[in-house]
Amino acid sequence: METIRNGIAVLGSPLMADPDKGWFSENMKLPSEDRNKINKTWYASFNRGASGIIYFLSKAQNVGLDVSATADMVNNGLELIREKYIDKPDRSNPGLHFGSDGIAVALATAMECGLIEQSVEYVSWINRLLQDSAPSDNIIKGIAGQGLANLLCERFVPEALLRERLNGYAQRLIEKQ
Repeated sequence: METIRNGIAVLGSPLMADPDKGWFSENMKLPSEDRNKINKTWYASFNRGASGIIYFLSKAQNVGLDVSATADMVNNGLELIREKYIDKPDRSNPGLHFGSDGIAVALATAMECGLIEQSVEYVSWINRLLQDSAPSDNIIKGIAGQGLANLLCERFVPEALLRERLNGYAQRLIEKQ
């Protein structure tokens, strides 16, 4: 528990986050040539970005851990999501690990666990993030992951739309078999 608490504290510190921009990650496309430094970039995705951290903090708060030191960084993460996925939806990609579906799961979990307020705005974000269909069928970037994301966001998706999406994903996967 001490390691987890210290890890949470670090997530609110300059060691893991820029005070103005929030959590950073190493750039996947342009890694640093110096092994002692990283080429920083800001991702919103679940796999490498703010959404994955928001998901973790939500789960930590849900089991009673204090995550209050990360509140400013959570807000920065939400702004990054807005900038990269909500305000510019044509730039977003579907997918659980690296795309909009994973971000939707993180937002749904954050609202369910009380890390962020339950609001009409965030519910709208979730539904916008889940709307595109991926061309592939795998769990990381495809419809298998999208099906999982829709199930995890079930509480925030209209029932008829959820049923339609899940039936469509199932049909596509059956056709592939």
